[in-house]
Amino acid sequence: CTWLFHPTSSWAAGAMVSNTRDMIRFMQALLSGKLLGEDSLAQMKAFHKCELLGGIVDYGLGLMEYGTALGPAYGHGGLNFGYESNTMVVPGKGISLSHMHNLLPEQSWALAAGALDLLSAGPPETTAPACVPPEGFLDGDGGPHLEFRYSGVVSADTDPLPAPGMVHAVAAFVEDSHVPLYGLASTALLKKSAFQTRVDFQTVGPGADPEYPLVAASVSATTALLASDGTDTELDLATMPAYTLFAATVKIRIDPVTSKADRFCFTGVPQAQSPGRLFRCGTSAGKVEVGQRVKLFASVPLTSDPLAIADYVDVLKMAVCMCIQDNGTWAVCTD
Repeated sequence: CTWLFHPTSSWAAGAMVSNTRDMIRFMQALLSGKLLGEDSLAQMKAFHKCELLGGIVDYGLGLMEYGTALGPAYGHGGLNFGYESNTMVVPGKGISLSHMHNLLPEQSWALAAGALDLLSAGPPETTAPACVPPEGFLDGDGGPHLEFRYSGVVSADTDPLPAPGMVHAVAAFVEDSHVPLYGLASTALLKKSAFQTRVDFQTVGPGADPEYPLVAASVSATTALLASDGTDTELDLATMPAYTLFAATVKIRIDPVTSKADRFCFTGVPQAQSPGRLFRCGTSAGKVEVGQRVKLFASVPLTSDPLAIADYVDVLKMAVCMCIQDNGTWAVCTD
């Protein structure tokens, strides 16, 4: 969609042509005091927390502060239809990062955070092999299925600002019809209960239904299932108990007053007779913990049959459609 309209129609957004090298030169000169006086730069760094594109950021006068493993980084990004850019500098570390691409905001920060994590750890002694699933792994059996790829750091489900992940998720409900389910928010959340500990991999993206403008996909697996000995592991879930791997696609309605989700409905759940496959790359050995980076692929046959969905989610004490209540909890919709 880079040709949807000319980018200069967005006024200040998209009105300058540059490249990553020049953006770094500009940001380094700005933060070193070569472009503006100390007072002006201090005003730019008078940061306040505000909501931007669905997330909380520390924003000053045309400058943002990012918390990284290397300390605070300063810079700014921009986006328009079809592309995005971001440039940041970590003062006193000799580290700058600028990237231009067609990812969406959450994916962009996941990419930047991953690159800065690598820099903070120092040069690796060896280069990790590419994380590639077996050939044909994501194709399913030719029927409706969920293709799910995830790379990111695991956060606690109580974390108000969980680490963003990078996801490519596609729901193939009918032949030659693929619905992307990613882009706006992607996370991996560790959830503990009295019975088991699971990791919920979630992603949300824009939908085509005006009444339900967002679509989402989730894959939830027990930490026992995700445990690795440090090598690539392919699991055939057909031989495992039901709900060892939970997966679903949903559509989400937004309250026009609060701009928050007030209703979601399941649109797809796993087919009981074909539980699917899971492939986790062996980036580290042992059980999954908060702060650990996980890379995995999942291929789960789906059904969109309403009766099958109702039966599947009933075991989870849920309904096909759930609505937000006045106390902030989700319950079965009454309408």
